[in-house]
Amino acid sequence: MNDYEATAAIRSLPDAWEKRTGNRGCASEKLYQLCDTMVAPKYRPLIRPFLDVSTLSARLKTEECISTEYRMCDGSWHRMLFTVKKG
Repeated sequence: MNDYEATAAIRSLPDAWEKRTGNRGCASEKLYQLCDTMVAPKYRPLIRPFLDVSTLSARLKTEECISTEYRMCDGSWHRMLFTVKKG
């Protein structure tokens, strides 16, 4: 499945919550679009394989989550995380 319903996770210790954004569409297209516009050019070839939704199920088969770190165009560091949704 390559559809998504965007969820914005807002983290503030000790509270965390999710807010439905209402955005819908093709997950791969949106992830690659975000990568190409926001991730620093040097890190795009490294983050694109991580964003490959077609391999996500296999990569999460034996893991509860996978993550990667990358630099944004503004120089800040970010971490992307995919987690298994249980139940």
